[in-house]
Amino acid sequence: MSGIEDLGEAQNENLGKDIASMDGVMVFKRNPVIYVPKLDDNTDQTDPVYMLNMSTFYPVCLKGDYLRETEPEKAPNQHNVFVIHVDLTWNVLCDDRRRNALLATA
Repeated sequence: MSGIEDLGEAQNENLGKDIASMDGVMVFKRNPVIYVPKLDDNTDQTDPVYMLNMSTFYPVCLKGDYLRETEPEKAPNQHNVFVIHVDLTWNVLCDDRRRNALLATA
């Protein structure tokens, strides 16, 4: 984050700012920059920056397994209790990978 802040301060203000600090939050083209400590574990890249456009991601459900209910069955070791299982299988799909980015140095 400190490197991004230094980059933002070094910009030519006459040309406008791509990286700026708004209300104590770093932003890139009016999108917040969020630090994720888990990504520091990536040893393949040096200081990677991931840019995700969340509007390109959406859930996709497995055909035939969208809120599929089982028949009622008696719950084990419980008097007068029935169980109905509801199953859902899904994954996340990105429909436009070009609107996302990974910046890193080798």
